[in-house]
Amino acid sequence: MVVFAPHNLIKNPPFIKLDLISCRNLLIYFDSVLQKKLFPTFNYSLNPGGLLFLGSSETIGQNQELFSILEKKWKIFRKSPSKILKTPLFSYPYQGIREGYTHRKEADMVEPPKDVNLIRLLKTLLIQSDLSTCIVINQFFNIIYIHGRTGQFLEPPEGEVSINILDMARPFLKKRYRVHCISWKMD
Repeated sequence: MVVFAPHNLIKNPPFIKLDLISCRNLLIYFDSVLQKKLFPTFNYSLNPGGLLFLGSSETIGQNQELFSILEKKWKIFRKSPSKILKTPLFSYPYQGIREGYTHRKEADMVEPPKDVNLIRLLKTLLIQSDLSTCIVINQFFNIIYIHGRTGQFLEPPEGEVSINILDMARPFLKKRYRVHCISWKMD
């Protein structure tokens, strides 16, 4: 499966469980300090044995402990097995459940999309994926679409009805897990 999504390598938390990262002629635009921070992120993002494909002018530099050369001519590198990262990853802005979370005013909230074609497309993509459970939310953490059974993770809050995922998350999730959100704009 190939997923296309806008992603800021510096500001957004990394995608994970990837088999391939193709970074052709991107790193040449970054200084060595930023490149040094990106390679541990690439290593973290790849599955064991995952591949990093660089441009002809790029190299892994001082990161030989994170990647081994698979094909020198084509700049294809393999993630080194079971390497524990010594360098911390970027500190990404935390966008998850927070203490003291306050509701936004109703006027600020965006209604779930009524576009039948968008919902149909979303449903088709989720059915074709291997996700057993998935929840699609908007920028205000309001639930737009639920795929699969979510009862072990969510329950309606007592009192006033809410479609906000932060209100519906079961208490063990709020205490135990940090939730990171990656958002895409669909035009």
